[in-house]
Amino acid sequence: MALSCTRDRLRGHRQYDPCDRFYVLMFLLLGWITPAFAGDSYDLVFSTYFGGGVWEHARDVFADANGNVYVCGGAASHDFPTTAGACDQTFNFGDTSGEECDVFVCKFGPDGQLIWSTFLGGPGYDRAYGIEVDAQGYVYVAGRAGRDFPTTPDTFQPAFQGYNGGGYGGYQNAFVAKLSPDGSTLLWASYVGVAQLCRDIAIDSRGDIYLPLGNPN
Repeated sequence: MALSCTRDRLRGHRQYDPCDRFYVLMFLLLGWITPAFAGDSYDLVFSTYFGGGVWEHARDVFADANGNVYVCGGAASHDFPTTAGACDQTFNFGDTSGEECDVFVCKFGPDGQLIWSTFLGGPGYDRAYGIEVDAQGYVYVAGRAGRDFPTTPDTFQPAFQGYNGGGYGGYQNAFVAKLSPDGSTLLWASYVGVAQLCRDIAIDSRGDIYLPLGNPN
């Protein structure tokens, strides 16, 4: 089970790895728990805080066959910990239509050590809600994004088509993006829909991507 506490709300998601270990996210407290011999008890393998000086919301977690842990969400901290060589190491800000927030994506090793961490976003309110990793290690994230999100040419919808539906997010579209296995390169990114939000992502064995979209209003 993975949980993310958003101010006074608690959101849940379940994620087990091939060894039946499960992962818990509480705010940005990351833990890896393995089942003990007793059916109702568990052993904590690692636990760590992860974030900067303002706030971060962890929204999804993925565990691969090697025990690596991938986390995505939204970060408001300009000092959020990114790593050298990551595709976007600097917080993006400037749009005044909503609060400041960037997508973050990070990878931890089986021992809880940070392997890489990156921002992804534009000047608006951007947040990832879903993350998946394919058999080759490519990382896919989806969520909500404001104006000037770093989309790439020749994708499904490179141009922003959202509007200001009110609330802290300001102008919004859904987005989907693909990162290299080492987090150093944004391979492609696209907006999806008009004033839509995407709160999950799935990939099938052929590499096709499925996104559930919804209008926040």
